[in-house]
Amino acid sequence: MSWSACDLAGKTALVIGGNSGIGRAAAEALSTVGASVIIGYGHRESEAYAVSQQLQLVAGASTAIVSCNVADIDDVKSALATVHAKFGSVDIVINAAGITEFVPIMDLNAITVDMWNRILHTNVIGAWNVGQAARPYLQDSEVGNLVFVGSIAGLTPSGSSIPYAVSKAALHHLAKLLAKAYSPRARVNVVAPGTIDTPWMEGHEEMIAASRANAYLKRAGQASEVADAILFLATTRYATGSVLVVDGGLSLG
Repeated sequence: MSWSACDLAGKTALVIGGNSGIGRAAAEALSTVGASVIIGYGHRESEAYAVSQQLQLVAGASTAIVSCNVADIDDVKSALATVHAKFGSVDIVINAAGITEFVPIMDLNAITVDMWNRILHTNVIGAWNVGQAARPYLQDSEVGNLVFVGSIAGLTPSGSSIPYAVSKAALHHLAKLLAKAYSPRARVNVVAPGTIDTPWMEGHEEMIAASRANAYLKRAGQASEVADAILFLATTRYATGSVLVVDGGLSLG
C-alpha cells in the first residue's frame, strides 16, 4: 500500500520492539512517510542497530536506537527522555513488545505460574509502563498517539497459549482506559493481528497452515500488512480507543 499522502515529516516515532517482525515493519512504514524513527529494544541491540542502519540507507530516515525494556519502568522512562532530548519531541509511540509460550489450550498442566507471571508482566504491566510514561510526551504533541500491538487472541478464545490470550484481552481493555486518560490531547489505539508470518512463528508452521485453512482470505498475513494498519492508526485523527482487527477473516469463525 502507498502511504505517500501521509506526511510525518518532522515527527518522531519510538517503535518499541522495532528490531523484528511487526515492529520492524512498522518502523519501515513510518520511515517512508518522513518520520524520524527510534528503535526501542529490550535485549537484541545488534538487531536494532541493523534495522536503524537499513532505515537510513533505504528511506534516508533520521534514526537511532535506545534501550527500552517495557518490563522495567525506569528503562521506559529513560528511553522516552532520551528520544525527547535528541529529537525534540515524542509524537508517536508504537509498542510491539510482547512474549508468549506456545502451549496447546487443552494442555492445562503444561502452564505454570512462572509462565503466567512472565507473560503478564511483559504484555500487560509492560504496556502499562509505556502508557503511563508516554502520556506527558504525547499530550505535548499536536499529533500525539500511542498504538499497541494486540492480537485476535484477546478477542476470541484462541492463540498460542492461555496466558498469552488473557494478556492480550487485558491489553485491549487497558488501551481503552488509557484512551480516556489521554483524551482529548492524545490518542490510544490497538491493532489486533491474526496469524502473521514473522520470525515469531518459526518452528510453528502448523499455525501458518491453520490460517491458510481457516482464514477467509486463505493465507497468513504479512508484517507489512499489519504495519499498514498501524500507520493508519498513527495518522488518522478521529480514532481513539479502537481495536483494529487485521486477520484475513480468521476471527469470523
